[in-house]
Amino acid sequence: MLETQLLTFAYYLFVYSIVVATILIIWNDTNAFVEYARLLGFEMKTYESDEGLGISYPDHLQVKYNNFITTLLSCPICLACWLNIGAYFIHEFKFVAICGVYISLIFYFLFKIIMKKSDG
Repeated sequence: MLETQLLTFAYYLFVYSIVVATILIIWNDTNAFVEYARLLGFEMKTYESDEGLGISYPDHLQVKYNNFITTLLSCPICLACWLNIGAYFIHEFKFVAICGVYISLIFYFLFKIIMKKSDG
């Protein structure tokens, strides 16, 4: 019984951490949000000049609308905390949110280190 619960906990911890790390990668390190928004018909006129300079969309939001929400969205650690709090309300294992913050950030920053080393 306890062994099954531990395996289930480990499974959900791993899954939620991978999902959160993937969201962090897509939001902070790619332009996917902007591209899909444009594909769906949203215009991003205020971002076009910053995009040409290589500024990411979260950084653009932080500079243009400097407030609490944009700070949370542009900070990977803050965003990971809030996404894992969302996981806390979704699942029965409440400890997933606490451990998930650390595990998802480890996955995210390991990805960043690997990408930096692969760029040369």
